[in-house]
Amino acid sequence: EKTWAFMSRDASSGTNYIGGFYKFGATDNDFNPSITFGTANVSYAAHFFLVQAAGASGGVDTVIRVTGTTINDQGTRATAVDIDITVDDAGSAGTYYETPEKWLGQVTIAKQSGPDLLCNYGFAKYWDNNNTDFRVTGVEATWLGAKNDAAPDIQLHHHKATGWTYNAASEPSPPAHIASMATDHNTEIAIATAQEGAWKRDNLSTDIMGSTNEGTLIELTTTTNRTYAIGNFLVRIVPQPPEVAVTDKLLLETGDAILLETGDGILLES
Repeated sequence: EKTWAFMSRDASSGTNYIGGFYKFGATDNDFNPSITFGTANVSYAAHFFLVQAAGASGGVDTVIRVTGTTINDQGTRATAVDIDITVDDAGSAGTYYETPEKWLGQVTIAKQSGPDLLCNYGFAKYWDNNNTDFRVTGVEATWLGAKNDAAPDIQLHHHKATGWTYNAASEPSPPAHIASMATDHNTEIAIATAQEGAWKRDNLSTDIMGSTNEGTLIELTTTTNRTYAIGNFLVRIVPQPPEVAVTDKLLLETGDAILLETGDGILLES
C-alpha cells in the first residue's frame, strides 16, 4: 500500500493533486509557431503529453518536437534534448501521446512537419509503484476540516492512454476516475471546521500497468480556501502483475516438452 499526507493552502480552492499531478495548457495549440510551456528551473520531472483533435486523413502525419531538459528514474539529467512525437493524421479526436522522457523546467514545443493539427497538451506525473504492474484493491482517506466546504470531492484516477477527451480552446478531460468520495457519500459529503471525516472503498479491482505509461493520482476538489487542516490518503494494491486471462500456467518449456500447471494438476505435453 501507499500513503500520502495532504492539507489545503490558504488560497487553494479548486483542483489540486497528490501522488502526482496534471498541468494542462490553458487552450489547444498547433505549435506553429512554436510555444513554450512550464516555468524555467521548476522541478516538474513529468511526462509531456498531447491529446489530438481529429486528423484530416490526408495521408501525412504531423511531427511535433519537444525540446528541453530531461531527467530519468536513475537520476541522469540531460540538456537540450529533442524528442519528436508523431501524431497520426488519421487519428481520432482524443488520441493520447506521451513522451517516455520526463521534463524539467520550461520546454519548447514546435511543429516540425506535416499539416497543422490542434492538440491539447501538458505535463503528467503519476505514481506507478516503481515502474511495476499492480492492481488497486482499495482506497482510504481520513481528514480534519479547517473550513466549511459544502461541495468537496476526492477522486482516485487511473492515468492511462485511453479515455481522454480533446476539448477545443480549452484543457483536455482525463479518463474517468476509479472512485469518488462525492459519488459514494452522495448527500453527506461536507467538510466542517474542526470535524473529522473519512472515506473508504475495499472492493476495487483496477489493473495498472505501471511498467508502461500507467499509474494513479489523487484529485482534490474544494470550493473553499483551506478546506483541509490535514489529511491522509491510502491506496491499497496487490504488488504483483495482474493474473493472465488463461487458466494454464507455463512452468517449464524444453526442446522436447512443455510442462503446464492447470486447475486439475500438472501435465506434460510433448
